[in-house]
Amino acid sequence: AILKVTPCYLEQMKVTSILEDVKRNLDGNSPSMAQIRNALEKRLDIEMVTGINAKDITIKKSGSGYLVQAKDECRKAFPGNLYLVTEFDEQVEIRR
Repeated sequence: AILKVTPCYLEQMKVTSILEDVKRNLDGNSPSMAQIRNALEKRLDIEMVTGINAKDITIKKSGSGYLVQAKDECRKAFPGNLYLVTEFDEQVEIRR
């Protein structure tokens, strides 16, 4: 069972790393929403993340910048008409 969901966790780790890297690169540089989304698209493509794309990541204005949130669900078939489901919700705040 664990082997079935391992790819989900590996991809989640990539997404978390991407969010943190984009934050580190853009934090304090007055980025626009478009710049944030573009940076996310490039990194998701480079890391070959297939379960989530930049359009699935929400970017909302917050008091001091933008809240960037990646939520996703990964389902893997399991014998007997069952599914193993993992969900993740990662977010960072990018300051202006």
